[in-house]
Amino acid sequence: MAGNERKIEKELQLLKVLTLSIAKAENYHTALDMCLREICKTTGWSYGEAWTSANDNKTLNISNVYYGEHEELKEFYAHSKEMVISPNTGLPGLIWQSKQPYWMKDIISDNRFVRMKLALQFNLKTALGIPVLADGKVIVAIVFFMLEFEEDKELVDMLLTIVGQLGLLFKRLSLEDNVRKVNRALRVLSDCNETIIRSTDESNLMHEICKIAVGSGGYRMALIAFAQHDAQKSIKIVSSAGFSGDYFEYLKDLTWADSQPKAALSSNVIRTGKSVIIRDIDSDPVFSPWRDAAIKQGYHSVISLPLIINNEVVGVLNMYAAEIDAFDSEEQKLLEQLANDVAYGIMSLRTTIEKEKIEKKQAQLTDIIESTTDLVVIADAQLRGIYINQGGLKLLGIEHEPDSSLDIKLFLSDDAVRILDLAIPYAVQNGTWSGESTLKREDGQLIPVSQVIIAHKSSHGKLEFVSTIARDLTEYKKLQAQLFQAQKMEAMGQLAAGVAHDFNNMLTAVVGYGNILYNKLKDNEQLRYNVAQILNASEKAASLAQDLLSFGRKHDNTLMPLDINKTITNVSDLLTKLVRESVALKIELSSEQLMVMGNRTHIEQVLMNLVGNANDAMPDGGSLTINTMVAEIDETFIKEHGYGRQGRFAYISVHDCGSGIDKDMLQKIFDPFFTTKPIGKGTGLGLSVVYSIVKQHNGYIDVHSSLGNGTTFYVYLPLREGLAG
Repeated sequence: MAGNERKIEKELQLLKVLTLSIAKAENYHTALDMCLREICKTTGWSYGEAWTSANDNKTLNISNVYYGEHEELKEFYAHSKEMVISPNTGLPGLIWQSKQPYWMKDIISDNRFVRMKLALQFNLKTALGIPVLADGKVIVAIVFFMLEFEEDKELVDMLLTIVGQLGLLFKRLSLEDNVRKVNRALRVLSDCNETIIRSTDESNLMHEICKIAVGSGGYRMALIAFAQHDAQKSIKIVSSAGFSGDYFEYLKDLTWADSQPKAALSSNVIRTGKSVIIRDIDSDPVFSPWRDAAIKQGYHSVISLPLIINNEVVGVLNMYAAEIDAFDSEEQKLLEQLANDVAYGIMSLRTTIEKEKIEKKQAQLTDIIESTTDLVVIADAQLRGIYINQGGLKLLGIEHEPDSSLDIKLFLSDDAVRILDLAIPYAVQNGTWSGESTLKREDGQLIPVSQVIIAHKSSHGKLEFVSTIARDLTEYKKLQAQLFQAQKMEAMGQLAAGVAHDFNNMLTAVVGYGNILYNKLKDNEQLRYNVAQILNASEKAASLAQDLLSFGRKHDNTLMPLDINKTITNVSDLLTKLVRESVALKIELSSEQLMVMGNRTHIEQVLMNLVGNANDAMPDGGSLTINTMVAEIDETFIKEHGYGRQGRFAYISVHDCGSGIDKDMLQKIFDPFFTTKPIGKGTGLGLSVVYSIVKQHNGYIDVHSSLGNGTTFYVYLPLREGLAG
């Protein structure tokens, strides 16, 4: 009787110790550790291990082990945990399937013990398997080993009794552990979703996700890595939080290429798009390249989750836990939802950034289009205006904002409409058409333009809309006309100079022999008169030759400091004599000294030519005004007039109130041998010589006139500041 009491007391004592230990345990796995340790220490069993079912319920895994001071059995554990045990295989599978304990007094004699060779290697003799039941289901299979043959049935019965009573405690802990895991996953999911909503930066978002996983979830470490599309198909860690130490040193050169076994965890997730769980880093061969470094940092299990954007796995979210088999099915589902939310957050940020880039680019293009002075128009396939920029509105003289149904053809000349009818089909066939055309302003003024028409077609080749860019060629045409004029004048000048030179040589002989003949005909007045007429004609011819030489720049043009106002004053008497009595000559000089580098004789020649032409334009008399002042030529002047360079100029204007000159004649006014005077009244070289002289002084000359409103010539000569008069 006393023996039974001692036995019961011993059982109660062990049960009390186990119950208290399990109650203090933080989680299910810690409780199993304490249970194995206390039973082995109290009963003398050498080695204990706990087997639990994987999430697929198809295999059993060692979740906990205790070997106390028997360090040699550590290797037995290392080999055992690499084995795949099904619920009907070996001692753990036998008791899991039968739900009954099993005592192998002699391991060697029982052929159902699949680890027989391993047991012999480590001299294990006896084994005892006990199922821990809760609600009729096995929740864990506990197996003990002895290095000696165990014959104590009372000890075995005691273990069966005690362990059999632990089922509900383990179930409660398991449920609490599941709830704890779900709760931490929910906390992480909730906190991360708040961060995703608030986040405006991808890098910051990923960093915060990792911090939340460690801070709110209690995971040992979290990292996010992206699949790179380089030649090596590398995996790049972009963010992490938690205990990492030198662990990342072992993660260099990661790859998701099929041919490379390294990074098998993350690479498998990237390739398949499915989550992977390593339940025990210490025993899983997939993790062997980084096992020691991981365990050093306290990692015992890890889950790798795919980050999927638009059906493409762009990376992984990995979470490392301090406990073995940390991730159950419910927690896995929540963490997979978290990975989906993180991927959505990354996609949203990238979409937002891309949208902002597009909007910024569109704003820049719009700003460029609205800032250009060129006309930019977008029209539908029926050539109804969809968009016209501000430069186009200004070019066409449209002051109001046009509606979307604006007919583009209303702003084209008749020729331009015909050109457009040919250009559109050409652009549809070839993509673009370019050429010159003519726009018609709202006020009817025609504007020459260079134009590009672009046909925008659908993927099926149907014309959807048309865009065009047109540049005003008005100033270009002016400059082109001036260039042609300058080139023509240059060519005419060279021709005139050559003719004048040869003509002078012939005139020298004519005049010389004429004078000899004139002197020898002293007694014949009639012949002397005829010779005199020849000499008079020769003098006029010589004067014409001199004009040709001046026009052709074959004369002396030495430039010296010259005061324009003084030059006009000095020649004013001569100018007065050039005009008829019915013409009133007014000279209005600038109060500011106008110093230029000039040739006095040639400037006087310019004045006399202009005054002489003005006098001829007023046969019935009128007023003639010479005016001087300082003129500032700037960018606006150059743009409006089509000539000039920036700077200060001496300005001379000669204005008459004569009959004026029509538009067609104005185009030829400076041409050599062109004159509006009757035949025999002018050579047509006067204004050509004036033009040539002004150009030799690096100046500009212009004329404004219209029929019935008189004529004004403008001469601009560059000022030379600081010259003494």
